[in-house]
Amino acid sequence: MGTYQIGGKTFRTKQEIVQRVRGILDRTPVGATLEQGEFAFMLDLLQRHRRAAQKIGGGVRAIRADLNTHWKPYKMFTLIRADGTETDFSYRACVYPTSADADFRKACRHAVVEDVLEFKRSAFDAQANEYNEIRCAVSGVMVAWDEAHVDHAPPWTFKAIVDAFVDELAIDVSAVQLAGRADNEFQRRFVDAELAARFRRFHNARARLRIVTQATNLERCR
Repeated sequence: MGTYQIGGKTFRTKQEIVQRVRGILDRTPVGATLEQGEFAFMLDLLQRHRRAAQKIGGGVRAIRADLNTHWKPYKMFTLIRADGTETDFSYRACVYPTSADADFRKACRHAVVEDVLEFKRSAFDAQANEYNEIRCAVSGVMVAWDEAHVDHAPPWTFKAIVDAFVDELAIDVSAVQLAGRADNEFQRRFVDAELAARFRRFHNARARLRIVTQATNLERCR
């Protein structure tokens, strides 16, 4: 097992890096900038980002803790460049760099997000009990809206659908243009609207969606 050198510190695992960064984020109030030592550490970590040069631009003046409310509220880092412009900063993208395949799958998920959400709404409208709970299709446990995940039943898991789509169209995923990489954008999506629509049709013809608990869904994703 190798080690990782970041900001003059040695880490045995990536999880240790995550724990260090989470500690920095947790103790920094929303709206506050990092102190010099933690700023230097995070700036060194940023060098591991796939798009470090784009993120850094002409230099980084400060790193601030902010609240992201795009989905569920959570704390995040914001870079403040030397010229005053700002951009989001995902520390996980530095610890666990994403691949072209992963970005393509994210764009695929974005293409069908409204269909998946509509399935969830319809399932709860039709099946929810007086406590607004429905039964997990796998474990049988009753699950409320906030804890419910939408899962793709085998054999057409989401990965299987994406892989079949790529094979059928002979797509070079590294050549597909994706939006969502600009400052303060959080969702990968297809630039080509027809490609997005085509995947949506391909997905909806195969997917067998079901409601499961968060624990069930995460277990299946391992």
